Amino acid sequence: MIAVTYCSRDKSPAPGLLPAAARYLSSRIRKVQALAAREGCEFRILSGKYGLLRPSEPIPYYDHLLCPGEVAALVQRVAEQLASQPSRDLRYYTRQSDTEAAVRPYLSVMEQACLAVGARLSVVVIEGTAEMDQHMSVFVLAGQCRDRMLLDRGAGETAFRELLERHPGDGILYLRRAEAYEALADWMAAASDYQRAEVLLWRDDYKQRARAGAARVGERLAQQQQVVAEAVPQRQEEVDRRRLEDMFQAILHLLDQVDKSSRTHEPLSARIERLKALGTLPRDTASYLHTIREHRNLAVKEQQSFAGAGAVALLAAWSAVVEWARSNGIEIADK
Repeated sequence: MIAVTYCSRDKSPAPGLLPAAARYLSSRIRKVQALAAREGCEFRILSGKYGLLRPSEPIPYYDHLLCPGEVAALVQRVAEQLASQPSRDLRYYTRQSDTEAAVRPYLSVMEQACLAVGARLSVVVIEGTAEMDQHMSVFVLAGQCRDRMLLDRGAGETAFRELLERHPGDGILYLRRAEAYEALADWMAAASDYQRAEVLLWRDDYKQRARAGAARVGERLAQQQQVVAEAVPQRQEEVDRRRLEDMFQAILHLLDQVDKSSRTHEPLSARIERLKALGTLPRDTASYLHTIREHRNLAVKEQQSFAGAGAVALLAAWSAVVEWARSNGIEIADK
């Protein structure tokens, strides 16, 4: 992937040659370059005079605004430059071309040059540098939420949920949460997030990472489901919203019996994690409780039922919870 943005009117007047990134005095250019570096992308600046420039490429001071009549010549030059670039997948950052006529020729150059060489171009329209700050911050926060979730699942899930409410179409959030779920051995949740991430992500390498993750957890899930199917072949029925709600209420009753804390407003995910940290709940039992909790929430939100292998895995998680409770003399109704 190559991140590209156009040059700027403001330039350093220093004599002689300067690297392109130093010659152009633009916070937009600096932010796109930083974003590219953070995501491991190549970065180029589209100059109306020189075409695509590497940030380190030395250029003199000049004062030239690309005019519509110069587009055709620059298209040919940029097309030739694209032929030698390390990727044919480009993302172009620009302001609104319909409200800022000065940037329209630059976008035309990118569109026509990419079409000429068969390169793929995606365009990100920004009103100002705030959007760039937001894009960068989501990328960073996603990694922080993943790390937090590995230490405290409930807190990490809450942080991810809050981010997704603000940025529901950002695939990096689903990718990072999937990685956390995989590390926590919650294969079903990881598989769901990897699949969503692949659809939403725009970079090929990140899409491949999501596909590889989905394949890994798919294998683990298949192994788990095979074991469960052999152990409980008679329990292949559908698990609907009502049944999941019954399981959910039974879990609340179960936790009330083992937890004497007065934290009445504590989220269930945080409560499970706290009891796991205290040693009250074994790690595997906590994982099963999270599986049931997550799927109950999904059923409520999306009016979804689970059948086939999904139902088998849910019933297996429930059976494990019931077995643990009864082995410890805790009352629980088998749903």
